[in-house]
Amino acid sequence: MGETATRILLGFVIAGAVLLTVGLIVLIWLLASGVQGGRTDSVSAPAVLSLSEGERIVTIARGPDDIVLLVQQPDGRQLLRRIDPDRGDLLGELPVVTAP
Repeated sequence: MGETATRILLGFVIAGAVLLTVGLIVLIWLLASGVQGGRTDSVSAPAVLSLSEGERIVTIARGPDDIVLLVQQPDGRQLLRRIDPDRGDLLGELPVVTAP
């Protein structure tokens, strides 16, 4: 009776070792192939942001579905630009006005 229990336990240990090995191989394969969830289309065709001559980005903030840039123009005025990170489209623009 004890010998049968030992064989069953050994079978479970071997099955667990096989599953662990297969799991590690799959994990290594996924990491090596670069599989990632989410937006794979933006990686293959990155959005391009173009600024006019003399403009510079002062600050960048990332939201859940947009990017907001604080852009300083050559004449010193500042604009908030809301950009779609997937397509690079300009979603909106607001002038920044500071109190005197």
